[in-house]
Amino acid sequence: VYYNPNGGQFVQKFSNNLRDTLLSTVIGKGSFTPDISPTAFLVSDCGFIYLSGWGGEINRAGSTTRGLHTTPDAYDPDGNGHDFYLMVLSGDVRTLLYATFLGASMSATHVDGGTSRFDKQGVVYHAVCAGCGGRSDFPAENVPMANRFNQSENCNNAVFKFDLSQLRAAVRTNTPAFDYPGVNKICLPDKIVFENFSYGGKIYEWDFGDGTTLTTTNANPILHEYKESNRRYTVWLKAIAPETCKGVDSMSVYVEVFDALARVQDDDALCAGSEYTIQASGAAIYSWRSADGIFTSGLPSPVVKPADTTVYYLTYTELSGCMGKDTVQLNVVPLIRTEFMLERITDCFSRPTLHIVNLTDSLVATDEMFFYLAEEDTTRYDQTEIVHQYEKDGTYIVKLVASRQAGSTSCVSEQSTPVDIFTLKVPNVITPDATLGQNDTFVIQYGDTQGQAPNDLGYPVAVKIFNRWGDLLYESTDYKNDWSGSGLASGTYFFEVTVQRHATCKGWVQLLR
Repeated sequence: VYYNPNGGQFVQKFSNNLRDTLLSTVIGKGSFTPDISPTAFLVSDCGFIYLSGWGGEINRAGSTTRGLHTTPDAYDPDGNGHDFYLMVLSGDVRTLLYATFLGASMSATHVDGGTSRFDKQGVVYHAVCAGCGGRSDFPAENVPMANRFNQSENCNNAVFKFDLSQLRAAVRTNTPAFDYPGVNKICLPDKIVFENFSYGGKIYEWDFGDGTTLTTTNANPILHEYKESNRRYTVWLKAIAPETCKGVDSMSVYVEVFDALARVQDDDALCAGSEYTIQASGAAIYSWRSADGIFTSGLPSPVVKPADTTVYYLTYTELSGCMGKDTVQLNVVPLIRTEFMLERITDCFSRPTLHIVNLTDSLVATDEMFFYLAEEDTTRYDQTEIVHQYEKDGTYIVKLVASRQAGSTSCVSEQSTPVDIFTLKVPNVITPDATLGQNDTFVIQYGDTQGQAPNDLGYPVAVKIFNRWGDLLYESTDYKNDWSGSGLASGTYFFEVTVQRHATCKGWVQLLR
């Protein structure tokens, strides 16, 4: 039998006629004196032996409950020496099934008289002289806060109910994220969590219904993965506690497993300022929400236009009842801000040369940039600096194109500007009186088109005419090709022609009458 040598308390079992002793044992810390004053005693329907009592200096000077044996799962394995002591022995008194202290942290807990009882299931209902000395340190659980405090300097009456036999198996399903308790439908390859809320169990036996089992001593959540779909599995949890009256309790839940039909796209990227259609399919109900909560939609594939990189959360329900969650992050790729410098290198006698410098600040090594130097020309120029000579006069469109990858899409930005490439043509002879309407005036032509002047294209012209002695004979700051040498004799004269944004040309012109 279980016994403590020199213990101060004894338990003895007699025959039903009280003539014979069937078994006996002693319990205590071995001090040859009583350690506790027994307050309740019971043999339960299961044959277990229940005992409660209190001890300490209030009971007897110098006495203490310290040293009484407790079990590893004790509610309070240490106590303060002035506590209640609760214990459970097996029916054959061979095993100490459970033992614990119960009392205050500082005050001396005790009770007067026979005011406590066990029921036949091993639950003790106990009165206590608690909170002595005005303290409020007796453990109070599951009671209103206002009832936990002693309002006087005396002891107050307390009551506790301590279940030494309770055993209950309790299981709940959940998602791996623990955000959907009670879920009973999953779609492969999703996993499911079984939460163990059992009380009083020492050993737990799981049967997941698919041929797999697990035996464990902890109540940690179990993450399980089913392999076969379109089946209903019954999951059993068996909670075992040999010291309890019941011994074993079981509970079952069911899980329906289907194949996942829902499909949600991967993360992607889009160009700043663009719309994007998020793709999802295969479910019956959709609920989209952006991370900032501004965007919501119940469509399977809604159109969005995020200003910055945004995460979109999707909750969906399939026709089978399976619920799922997913996220799609759309990375917003900023467009390249294109910038270039364009300069015409001009003179008084030849077609201008074009000088281009790319000033774009590219932040990504994989960015692509190139120039088109004419609308009809498909030749790409990817140099940072370009010097180009056109073959013909004309107005050309110079375009800088920049491309940056955004997933499978290219984000293209461009900048274009027209540039005039015309040869400046200044005559060296005019004949105002030779043939009416032909070569009558000093005509400055811009390009090959007859009669096209620089100011026709927005380049104002200033003209000065001098004689051979340097005297200024004519001047116009907005020349209209109308100087005919009126009043001047035939001869050689000198000009200074200034075409804004082109060139200043000096030379001579022969006036023939």
